[in-house]
Amino acid sequence: MPLNEFRKTFKMEIGKAGFDRNITAKYLMELFQEVATKNAEELGFGYKALLSIGQAWVINKVKFVFYKKIRIGDEITFATWPLAPKHYTCDRDFEGYNQKGEKVFAGTSVWNLIDLEKRCLCLTKDIKKLKIDYPTKRALSSLDFNRFTYDSDNFTRMYAKKIRISDLDVNNHVNNTNYVNYSVDCLDKTTYKKGMTSFEIRFHRELLWNDQLEVFYKKDGKNNYIVGNKVNGEPVFSTLIETNE
Repeated sequence: MPLNEFRKTFKMEIGKAGFDRNITAKYLMELFQEVATKNAEELGFGYKALLSIGQAWVINKVKFVFYKKIRIGDEITFATWPLAPKHYTCDRDFEGYNQKGEKVFAGTSVWNLIDLEKRCLCLTKDIKKLKIDYPTKRALSSLDFNRFTYDSDNFTRMYAKKIRISDLDVNNHVNNTNYVNYSVDCLDKTTYKKGMTSFEIRFHRELLWNDQLEVFYKKDGKNNYIVGNKVNGEPVFSTLIETNE
């Protein structure tokens, strides 16, 4: 295993598949969150270590690129590793392999540290103090994230949602994995069944209990654009899902 890389193998169970019998993007995001947490714990900057200084990790943005469908019964080995921290961000890459050794997905992500009391970003100075030999390899050849602008004239309002207790995680805000379903729920069944070739999401601000969310959608060929805003217009997340033709 490469230096400071974490790997874990998961059996894909029927309860984690969608109506198309393929494993859902939300579950893959959950697995990514799990292996990222385990890797951070091993390296000394995990949940408990950060909680002791009043901080926590949050995902700023994440991108999955899919090469093969993942089906019920597959055994997927999830590999992840951190890159050297910058002033306010830490990159983390990942890959997934099936039982045949075939790469089924790869991706990249950017994480921030937040002050749990002030709800603001923190410098990564405490992480930089740790003596860690960070990997330098990247999972994707292109690390660019797409940017697009929300235009009310070209987006359709799909639904509204009030944030409930079940949406919240240990950081007392909506967990990043829930935003995957908020996005996927905008697709129709025909589009969804074509299968995703990539999924990327940016998180602009957190959602808290009782917040009101409005979700908007635009389709342009194989590209599906989803935007989540608070009812006052403040952007919460933006997602681009690319499907097969």
